[in-house]
Amino acid sequence: MDERRYWAECRIAAELQTCDPARVPANRDEMRSYYAEMKPQLCMSKPARELVHLFLSPPLTRETATIWPATHAVRIASIALIPRWMRQLGGFDQTGVIDAASLPLTRATITAFANRRLQRAGRHLVSPHANAIFEQAQYGESPIHQHTVTPSQARESAQRGRAAGTRRRSVAA
Repeated sequence: MDERRYWAECRIAAELQTCDPARVPANRDEMRSYYAEMKPQLCMSKPARELVHLFLSPPLTRETATIWPATHAVRIASIALIPRWMRQLGGFDQTGVIDAASLPLTRATITAFANRRLQRAGRHLVSPHANAIFEQAQYGESPIHQHTVTPSQARESAQRGRAAGTRRRSVAA
C-alpha cells in the first residue's frame, strides 16, 4: 500500500513541476527501465556538481554547528542509497563498509524518532521556526484554509502571484 501511494504521489509531484504525469514511472520496474534508457544520456555540469557537494557536505559554521552531526549522518545514509554509477557521475562516493554500516544506524534512528518527544526535540533543533507547522500537521489541527487544490489550480495561483508581483515591482519603479 505505501509503495503504491509513493508512486502515485510521485506523479502528483511531477505534475506540480510541469512534467507530464503519464511519463513518470509508476513502479520500480518502470523506474529501472527509465534509468536504463536515460543513463547513457546523463551528464552533470560543474555548477550542478558543486551544488550536490554543498548539499552532501554543508559548511561547518557557528550557525550549523549544532546540527552538523545530524547532517553528516544524513549524508552517509543518503549516499548509501544512491547507485554507484550515479555517485561516479556526481563525483562522490563512500566505501561499501560505510554503506553497510549506515543501514542499521539509519533504522535505529528512524525507530528512535518514532518517539514523539524525540521528534519534537529533533525538529526544534533542526528548524525551530518550522516546528509549529510540523506540530499542526502531526497532531491533526485544522488547516488555515479548508480546501484542497489540484496541481493545475496551484500552478495557476502561482502564475497569478508571480504576475501580480511583477506588476507591483513595475509600479514601484
